[in-house]
Amino acid sequence: MRSSIADKAMEAPVQLVSTRPSSAGRAPQAVGAKPHGFSKRHQLLLFFAMAFAISYAGILLVLRFGGDEPVTPTDSRFLLMMLAWLAGPSVASLVMTGVVSGKSGYRHLFGRLITWRVGLGWYAFALLLAPLVSVGLS
Repeated sequence: MRSSIADKAMEAPVQLVSTRPSSAGRAPQAVGAKPHGFSKRHQLLLFFAMAFAISYAGILLVLRFGGDEPVTPTDSRFLLMMLAWLAGPSVASLVMTGVVSGKSGYRHLFGRLITWRVGLGWYAFALLLAPLVSVGLS
């Protein structure tokens, strides 16, 4: 007699709700479920809020303590503003990785950064191409 997928599913019932008593009137959670905190449910919202806050705080600090004249692309404050602008998403992504995934998330992220997928010659080509073209054109 052939057994179908439905028959196999009926043989081993799956436990969806934990048998642990719920504390403080909370409903029981599914076994293996992740905690449902605000930071877990609204990861993208928190990332963008943090990125904008860090970026604009840095830009406002540069503008506040840099002087009264307007910032132009040739001004030294312009570079600081661009660094603050770019630091926001970078710092926010690192913070959110820690909030969402913890130490294992950092290990996974930085482990992928040091994994070599191509030969050393391609890395040298990618890193040295722009400076060599810049020197050649000047």
